[in-house]
Amino acid sequence: MPSAFAWPSLTHLVPVCRSSRERPKKKQGDNFYRAVGLIGEVCDDLPMRHPIQPNKRDDVLEACQDFWEEYDDAFVKMIFDRSAQFALSICSEHLELCEEDMSASFLYAFDPTNPGKDEL
Repeated sequence: MPSAFAWPSLTHLVPVCRSSRERPKKKQGDNFYRAVGLIGEVCDDLPMRHPIQPNKRDDVLEACQDFWEEYDDAFVKMIFDRSAQFALSICSEHLELCEEDMSASFLYAFDPTNPGKDEL
């Protein structure tokens, strides 16, 4: 059930991409690989951001990794397009898992700066 990971993954990725100093222009080089490494930790960080029963952690981690592998191209696009519009529409337009765009209040729920501005 990959869509169960859309919301927690996106609410984690937005602040990571927004606060990262890595701003690569193309899919190569150190900046790109460091940024990919940062966003690639979303599944490992999931238990720290959301309550998961200890006996279900392995299953949740595996399902999250499957979800990540299926949609990683869309997540990598966040490295290049930090606009609020892209972030708000990624679930509905790029992942095609949501019927409508995410709300800014939900998307930025775990972002300590909670910008709601044009650039992430």
